[in-house]
Amino acid sequence: SLGAGGVYLTPIGGRLVLASRASVALAESELEHRQLGMGLTGVVPGTLLGDRNINGEFELRWQVLRNGSVPFGPVWLSDIQLSGGMEAATLHRTEGWTEAAGWTAGLATVWDIFGARPTLMGVWAAQPLWGSPELLGGGPRLVLRFEQSF
Repeated sequence: SLGAGGVYLTPIGGRLVLASRASVALAESELEHRQLGMGLTGVVPGTLLGDRNINGEFELRWQVLRNGSVPFGPVWLSDIQLSGGMEAATLHRTEGWTEAAGWTAGLATVWDIFGARPTLMGVWAAQPLWGSPELLGGGPRLVLRFEQSF
């Protein structure tokens, strides 16, 4: 497989940032585990598979707390970030192209473990709003992450 992409962060002012991402990928294999998924947070990986994928996302990120030092026993809370955004993708399958678009929202925190190692931990919710019928109808998907989504 082959892929390329990029991320761009635009400071809006104060503690507000617009994060955007775009990527394209190509896979040449009949093996299911080597094919590409939709690449959207709101879609369970492996729901739809194909050989070409184009996706993009933008997210508005607001740091509620930045460089704080709130003690919780052996760990300190240093950052809290709220985010909301939209994501869209198109995937080429044997039946043709399938598109999807949806929303994302997240709460991320950064903890200093024993005051020495900052670790991001957060929960994101996402759900397709438009697209192939296989992708619609369920509730929001919750994802626990230990890094920024992009």
